[in-house]
Amino acid sequence: MPSIVASRRRCWRATATKIVQIGYRIAARAKLAAVQGIDEQPGPGEPDYFPYDKVESWAKAHGEQPALDAVFAGVKAASDRIAAEQASRSVPALLLTYNDPASPLAGQDSYYALLRFGDGDAQPGAELNAMWYLRNAKIFAKLINVAKPGDRIVVVYGAGHGYWLRHFAETTPGFRLVDVRPYLEKAAAALR
Repeated sequence: MPSIVASRRRCWRATATKIVQIGYRIAARAKLAAVQGIDEQPGPGEPDYFPYDKVESWAKAHGEQPALDAVFAGVKAASDRIAAEQASRSVPALLLTYNDPASPLAGQDSYYALLRFGDGDAQPGAELNAMWYLRNAKIFAKLINVAKPGDRIVVVYGAGHGYWLRHFAETTPGFRLVDVRPYLEKAAAALR
């Protein structure tokens, strides 16, 4: 039986997130009985999965803020472009951009560019990458926990998670990644 997993533990909360706007609509159209929440967030006393503040503090202390700003210039430009296009493009067309592994929004380039921010024992860029990997590994582990042999699963997450979630789907025994882009292309064409 197909299932859908979304990016929040409390999927039942009716807020205007990607879960409600996309995940629940897909689930309703597919007549699914449940939506599984598989997000991973740190609990009390657990480390931050995206310790950007440490990278930024290091960059400021070492005169590297312009280099840090440059890392995210492509992501900001792509995000601004998509925000401007929201009024004129369909949701499937916009999602094609977010699901393009070559997009600055979906790739790993900006994360890996953070590896340069650190020296000696202080490696905030490497720590951010390690924690981001850990969060995504735990997300995929939760997907494994709810998946049953033969399930077809749609995962709804932000574009920044795409690189690692695709990696896990491609390399974890018993899973097969199906590219969503042909489905989005068909949906976009139907709306033209």
